[in-house]
Amino acid sequence: MPNLTVSGLHITPEIAKKMNIFEQVNVSIDGIDDHYSVFRGKNMFDIADRAIDLLISAGVPTGINCVIGQSNFEYIPELFEYAKKKKMNEIEFLRFKPSGRATEIYETHKIKYEQSTRLIPLLAELSEKYGITTKIDCSFIPMLRYHKPDHKMLEAIASYGCEAGNVLFGIRADGSVVGCSFLMSTKRTICSSSFFSN
Repeated sequence: MPNLTVSGLHITPEIAKKMNIFEQVNVSIDGIDDHYSVFRGKNMFDIADRAIDLLISAGVPTGINCVIGQSNFEYIPELFEYAKKKKMNEIEFLRFKPSGRATEIYETHKIKYEQSTRLIPLLAELSEKYGITTKIDCSFIPMLRYHKPDHKMLEAIASYGCEAGNVLFGIRADGSVVGCSFLMSTKRTICSSSFFSN
């Protein structure tokens, strides 16, 4: 079943009903209210919030995709509170990468080492506290492995590193296919998963 990530722009009640064809629709939110624009440069939180309400009202399984870097790390708990209040399905966290618009500001916004070591325990604690399913993208696997989890658990959650072209792919608006959503906006993308890259 296909999944979809949207900004929320142009979602109407009619369009939301049609989106039931997807197994899951995630809305991109990097922070609540004024924290939304930390990477995107403009605040479209109200648009994303309205889209979430419309999708949930239409019975579409709805979650959040949140890009995490040093600038919004401390606001992660707010996102869980919001998702719980909205009765959302899940939050998926994606690492801030030097791709597309982010290429220009990557060095000043990439996640810090101390944040990297705190991330997985923090997500586990908040996931349990709020009852929200939490996912991480493949570039966060080094942060997960840092805490030396049991190998059987790692196999059970299929944590094997980069998934591009193996278990996921992206489709551009023109119909062309790429191995990962981070390859969508540029022809050349540096997708570093090195834990010690700071």
